[in-house]
Amino acid sequence: MRKHFYIYLIAISLLPLLISGCTTTRFLKDGQYVLNRHQVKGNSAIKEEELLKWTKAKPNSRTLFLPVNYYVSMYQHGLGRYDSAKYQQELLAVEAKYDRKLKQYPVDSRKYNKLLEKKRSKVEKKETKIKEGNFWMRNGEPLAIFDSAKVEASAASMEALYRARGYFSSTVNYEVGYFEKLARVTYRVKESNPHLMDTASLTTTDEDIYHILLADLPNSLLKKGMVYSQNTLSKERDRIDALMKDEGYYEFSKEYVSFKVDTLNHPGFFSVETIISNPTDENVHQLFTLDSVTFTTDASVSGLEKARTEQEVSGIVFSSEDHKMSEKVLSRRVFIRPGEPYSKTKTLQTQRQLANLDMFRFVNVNYDTTGGKMVAHIFTSPLEKYQTSYEAGLNVTQGIPGPIFNLGVKNRNTFRGLEILELSGGYAMEGVQTLNSEGISRIDVSQQWRANLSLTFPQFLFPLSEKKRLELGQLNPKTKLTLGYGTIDRPDYFKSNVNTTFDYIWRSKKGHQYIFTPFEGAYINSRLSEQFRKDLEELARQGNNLINSYLPSVVTAMSFRGIFNFNRDLQNPDRGAYLQVFAESGGAIIGDLLQSVYERNNLQSYRYFKYSFDFRKYVTLNDSKTARFAYRLNYGMAIAYGKNKQLPSERYFFAGGSSSNRGWVPRRLGPGYFVAPAGTNYDQPGEMIIETNFEYRQKLFGFFEGALFVDVGNVWTLGFNQGGESGIEDGPPVDGTELPPENDRNIAGKFEFESFLGQLGVTVGAGLRLDFDFMLIRFDVGVRAFDPARPDGKYFVLPDLRWSDFRLAVNPASQVLLNIGIGYPF
Repeated sequence: MRKHFYIYLIAISLLPLLISGCTTTRFLKDGQYVLNRHQVKGNSAIKEEELLKWTKAKPNSRTLFLPVNYYVSMYQHGLGRYDSAKYQQELLAVEAKYDRKLKQYPVDSRKYNKLLEKKRSKVEKKETKIKEGNFWMRNGEPLAIFDSAKVEASAASMEALYRARGYFSSTVNYEVGYFEKLARVTYRVKESNPHLMDTASLTTTDEDIYHILLADLPNSLLKKGMVYSQNTLSKERDRIDALMKDEGYYEFSKEYVSFKVDTLNHPGFFSVETIISNPTDENVHQLFTLDSVTFTTDASVSGLEKARTEQEVSGIVFSSEDHKMSEKVLSRRVFIRPGEPYSKTKTLQTQRQLANLDMFRFVNVNYDTTGGKMVAHIFTSPLEKYQTSYEAGLNVTQGIPGPIFNLGVKNRNTFRGLEILELSGGYAMEGVQTLNSEGISRIDVSQQWRANLSLTFPQFLFPLSEKKRLELGQLNPKTKLTLGYGTIDRPDYFKSNVNTTFDYIWRSKKGHQYIFTPFEGAYINSRLSEQFRKDLEELARQGNNLINSYLPSVVTAMSFRGIFNFNRDLQNPDRGAYLQVFAESGGAIIGDLLQSVYERNNLQSYRYFKYSFDFRKYVTLNDSKTARFAYRLNYGMAIAYGKNKQLPSERYFFAGGSSSNRGWVPRRLGPGYFVAPAGTNYDQPGEMIIETNFEYRQKLFGFFEGALFVDVGNVWTLGFNQGGESGIEDGPPVDGTELPPENDRNIAGKFEFESFLGQLGVTVGAGLRLDFDFMLIRFDVGVRAFDPARPDGKYFVLPDLRWSDFRLAVNPASQVLLNIGIGYPF
């Protein structure tokens, strides 16, 4: 009851602010109006949202698209309590207090420095309060009062944007509509025809540069017929600058590139002359060619100047005391060579790929051009050979949170070939809420132990030529071997897993990551309680082959995973997108070689093919970046074939949970319209999944963030994966009764194109997130709106919602479910 009291107390506390947010006009003085809305009409060449970014006068932010100016209420609430004189006195008092204390200790003593740091922190907080206001003011927004001067300036800014885009004669006017104390501004655009490029020319007295730019003309951004754009000209200047610096012109800069635009010769058209200026008192730009490349691998270690020795590998002179790192492997991450022209791109690639080795504290590449020669100096400082890590926290996955502990040890340059050997282990415990045979909720304790040993090589372990290895060095290639052991201990069973993987990992120049696993193997064994075994056998008779997940088995597979990040501007991720594709083939090759071994030892083996797609999109909805919309589409299918037409338990798809469909507990949604028998609460696997999530995220204040979401999805069986060798024949329950269709997984769970839309589970809900700098804690309440597993056929269950359901939000069988998670759901 105390928990519900606190919830009601918070809701009642926030209600006055929400109500006051609807009546922001009460803060106005006589003759003032609130800028309630602004819009653009008559535009087609430039989108409205882009034009509105240039406005000087903006309406206040809305909360969750509602006509509520919550941030204004917060600001006004703080403004009424703001006292600049009082804060100034507090600042002086803090400074005086700490100045007295500092006089008691010697300067630069430990106590002195500690007090000085504390003083700086206190003073900074007080100064922030004076300059930016109190907590409520800093997290709120001043009332957007209509200002005709700002609106006039906004219209002028829009006209400037049109001119920058080539619509030189476009005009922007505005109209203001008044309703009571509200002002609504409409910007009316009259677009002119754009100016198109007719001709482009190049002017330079440097013959070498002229021929370089002429050869690279197909890559020029200035194309005949293009619409004039200042942004395109700026990008062309950057492109020429980058090209010159990759062709050996070390001292070239963008200031040498200018454009002369002429619009007088042909109405509606323009010509561009690209002018490359020369340095002062010079006729040509100097071309720099590398004379030598040196690499000091222990630059920060003092006292080694005389002890270092030099060794040349692949044209690079390595300088080190002990040469413990393989210079041959290092040379494959260095892309600058003597005799080659200077290249900024290769320099940055060298820095990036050396840093990716996880061997150095820093990587610096400097150039010395004194004496008329260019010498490249690479300086690195080694990291500690051994590194330990320890983590303790909460395990929030499928059930009630519990403690989690992780410990890791890393050994760098293990065999002097820049390898990394890692040993890690962990323990986690959580409470798993289930239903007993009488339908009464109970909490079981689940404990997990794991240990992993991995060895990572900074190259592909594959016979390749030295030239090919140097080319691949730009892709951060890695080969990773892993051996692991893990256990799950619950009252119903104890499961152990021994696994090994062989991975090739690389990253493209665009930042996309790829993982090819030519071999993955696992041996799985379980000990079951007698009652749990009987329950699994009964489920197998009903078509749920969950028992296969607990039989002694061997899983072998080959897989490929591609992770594509389409957000090119990481500093301004307004419209980020992410795609992960996965394909896996199990048991096709090694399964044939070891089939006789499996049969002699009574081990289950599997042959299957599985693939999945996971696409995510993030869109910022306002200029202040306080509101974002995110959505996700997840689709996958797994097909088992061969003698055992079953999938390994880990290869099934599952729906439900805090990162899936939040109206169901993890792994309990589906398959199809299947209704689990009363008193059972087991995982519901599927061979196909269709899942989509929509979420609106709104920053509230401080580290609080709100969310509204809709989750849609389900899993299904495919029909031809039935049968196999579970050891249990399909059939009716042991009492001989015939199963209704909704209780037969083979019927209710099978995917049918004509009816699958009606079998999608739908959840609506709201969430509260605590977004700390180091962690995001999430509380999401999901409400089932459409439940395909209703025995009465009344799938639309939202009208059945009662307030009492919210008190049962921690009960797995409730229509309302509280989800607790770490990080965003997607």
